[in-house]
Amino acid sequence: MPEPFKNLFNDELSVGIARHFKRQYAKFDSLGFINAAVQGLDKLELKERSQQITQAMVDYLPADFEQAGQIIRASLGTPLGDDLLSRAIDEKGIAGWAAIMPISDYVGLQGSDHFELSMLLFKEMTQRGSAEFGIRYFLLKHPEKILAELES
Repeated sequence: MPEPFKNLFNDELSVGIARHFKRQYAKFDSLGFINAAVQGLDKLELKERSQQITQAMVDYLPADFEQAGQIIRASLGTPLGDDLLSRAIDEKGIAGWAAIMPISDYVGLQGSDHFELSMLLFKEMTQRGSAEFGIRYFLLKHPEKILAELES
């Protein structure tokens, strides 16, 4: 039987995200982030696991979204082309569906007052996974603006 998708949200994923955030932001509390991201993970389902990692980002990335957005952007890995499930995180940065999903939600939750930066991040993340979950927050708050952006 194939491994459940929820198991892609695991300790290794959180450690990889923390490693790349720390490379871009020396003050990033990697250990605190990892502990928050993985606590009780085995009892959670897929979306709950992603949300827990997102909440750890809220708690441990800088409160200034402009600064956090630059950390995220600089942490992204090589664009994946058509194979978005091929890998999650490597030495070049963060990529892959499971790694991008909680980051996309973070941008959706925290970036609504920073439209241009958030759109740039969503475009960058889409090349490395999918921003479909995060962009939903913008569709609810700025429907006309986001639809115009998507058409361009």
